[in-house]
Amino acid sequence: MDKKNILFIEDNTDISRILRYKIEKGNYLLTDVSDTNKALELIDRQKFDLIILDMKVPLLQDGVNTFHQIKEKISEVPIIILSVAADEPPVRDLNANAFILKPFELKKVQEKIDELVNSE
Repeated sequence: MDKKNILFIEDNTDISRILRYKIEKGNYLLTDVSDTNKALELIDRQKFDLIILDMKVPLLQDGVNTFHQIKEKISEVPIIILSVAADEPPVRDLNANAFILKPFELKKVQEKIDELVNSE
């Protein structure tokens, strides 16, 4: 069975490392980037099964705009918003597949990933 490819847009390397350790134990590969331009370039070159987006990445400029840019490119790919702003407007008003507030429980993130990737 092929591993599912996940793009994680996050500037905190500790969070990226922890999430990578947890989810790569399963049937997933995690690619992490810390800015919009890199993320959009990767989306143009690779197929992703899921995207996890932190809305407050310093190099992101505007997380809401980034969300819309991603959706324009790959509307069918589920997006999890994993952010301290996950319960604030205008973030909460986005058509994301899931919203997880930081700080988060790894188990909750893993369950949501499994649910969204395996429902395809």
